[in-house]
Amino acid sequence: RRFMFARTSAAARLLRCGGARARAAGRSRSLSGATEVAALGIPAQVVVAAQAATGAPWWLAIGGTTVALRVGMLPLLWYQLAETRRFGALRPQLAAIRDECRAIEPPSARAAQTLLRGWRCCRAASVQPLAIVAVPLVQIPLLIWSLVGIRRMVDAGSPLTEQMRAGGPGTRPQKL
Repeated sequence: RRFMFARTSAAARLLRCGGARARAAGRSRSLSGATEVAALGIPAQVVVAAQAATGAPWWLAIGGTTVALRVGMLPLLWYQLAETRRFGALRPQLAAIRDECRAIEPPSARAAQTLLRGWRCCRAASVQPLAIVAVPLVQIPLLIWSLVGIRRMVDAGSPLTEQMRAGGPGTRPQKL
């Protein structure tokens, strides 16, 4: 079943499809008609390689590569948690900075001074405040990219559609 918004406009169809030949060759067409290498094919190639190397069913290859991606991001998560813990230890100092800046007018200058002093306080304590948002800023686009790439594997023009319908060892044919 297709998403409702994906089938409404010709531009969306052009971006999504790009032609069966172009998709089979790993390329897609942009709105200008130029052909470019499809970065969305990389997640599908990883899943295909995992399925071919292990001989596992498609559902297991997709799940296994997803788990591998999550495990690969664990060091980033651990770094974020350590920085968050260290940032939390600075709460009394950051509250004092907020109280000192409360009298500054106008509010835009107060916000700028509070952020500047808070940043300096964090850096003096060797805390990276941006590390708190680093994981979501990296993880969410990466997961969306991989989901869209894998979703393209089952599109009607994809050369993998028939193979995935056949399943793999230990599965029965599925309707896509």
